[in-house]
Amino acid sequence: MDPPYIKWKQKHIYACFLSHYKMESASDARYMHDMLRKMLRTPVFLDSSALSDLRELITQGVHKSDTLVLLATKSVLTRPWCLLELLETARKKVPVIMVVMANGGFTFESARFFAVHLEREMARLNPAGLELLHQRIGTDLRELQQAVLQVLDENERRPVTFNSHVGDNTMVATMKDVVEKMALATGQKAQWIDVQGSKLRRGHSKKAAKYARFRISKEAIESIYHTISQRSSQRRTSVMSKSCQVHNKESDIFICCCREDALSHARVLRSFLSIRLGRGCAIGGSSDTSSHVASSLLVVILLTNKLIYCPSALFEAWLSLRRGLPIVTLAITGVGYDFSEASAAFANLPAALERSAPNKAAELQALLPPDVTVAQVGELLYTCLTSIIATSWSPAASVNQVHAIVDGIIARMPKRRMTSMHTKFPSSLHKLSLSSREASPRSTQRTVSSRTHSPGSSTKLRLRWRTSSVRSPSPEVPLSC
Repeated sequence: MDPPYIKWKQKHIYACFLSHYKMESASDARYMHDMLRKMLRTPVFLDSSALSDLRELITQGVHKSDTLVLLATKSVLTRPWCLLELLETARKKVPVIMVVMANGGFTFESARFFAVHLEREMARLNPAGLELLHQRIGTDLRELQQAVLQVLDENERRPVTFNSHVGDNTMVATMKDVVEKMALATGQKAQWIDVQGSKLRRGHSKKAAKYARFRISKEAIESIYHTISQRSSQRRTSVMSKSCQVHNKESDIFICCCREDALSHARVLRSFLSIRLGRGCAIGGSSDTSSHVASSLLVVILLTNKLIYCPSALFEAWLSLRRGLPIVTLAITGVGYDFSEASAAFANLPAALERSAPNKAAELQALLPPDVTVAQVGELLYTCLTSIIATSWSPAASVNQVHAIVDGIIARMPKRRMTSMHTKFPSSLHKLSLSSREASPRSTQRTVSSRTHSPGSSTKLRLRWRTSSVRSPSPEVPLSC
């Protein structure tokens, strides 16, 4: 993997010091060490690679690092050397960035309780570690206690979460979050550069950047994300319409969701997809769902608890599967979607809908063609939808994480293809040269010129590449449903 990188302005030998508990995060620390070295292009301190004597851990590691990255796991604060590293960062004013390891058992509540009762908890959990602390800094641990609490206060609001089980795009996005926090803590600006040397806008991968049809600043993207996530639906539509104008409003992507518990998430996703593609994205639940699905190249299904029993969302998912469209499923964290419950409900959909509400089965049947039953819809959903590997998406994720989700969606879209070509015969070579000079390097048209056998004439073969695949005409899909 060749991730993008920044030009890190190092003040010391190491860009960062990786502090971790080997029994809980040794492999993750090794992975982060290798990724950070690629993304910072400077040395990164990892004790197993740069040190053989723990007594030199502070002087040869923390003192010579610009920042300290703490891999937060359940028992990391019970390790005496990790506590001593945090104490030294407070003394030397070294910024600390906490990275919470997913499924590592760490919580800020338990960590704060441990710090408040530091000596008592150390005596209970690690008596030998407490003895080492007394040998190194004495019996008064109040300075260490304040150092730990300060680190927790500075990182609790928006921590970075590291999950080693996600895809490459999400993993790179997580590491970009870490680097950007490091840059912010040291007063630097994280300007990302791809491996070919060209600068990328924040959150954009090289593969996805080719789909962009216009430029939008990093500040505008962040403003749209945070504003749409927090404000009312009417304000979301207003902000989006003012911040981004998409001239071609045909729907490339259809977002299927239950509007009761996922509409705000669908609007956030639609905003980012519209900005990246330069085209509109439709959200389900409207009266013209069939035409939107028919004109789309890909369908995104937001998995929430209420989607299982939402007739309109079930109809849209069934219609997308029946048409054979590529489908991406996003499991929204914190909304109670249960894969086992969904499988059981789809296996006997009429009974599940009746248990949910008496009229929901009839409501779904009214949306279906006369020759299709609710049981057949459930059978198709059980066979196909439950077999698709879902990607987790947290509404509280960073902008880089949302861009990683968008990159994964765009990667699943059908590739563009040549749709038309025509031949043009200029009257002279002079006109041919003028036409060739007029073709911009950034134009979406690729031109191949060749001379004919007759003297004094030329033939230009122009291949035009459209921005969408061949499909039936569809009505304009506005950005707001």
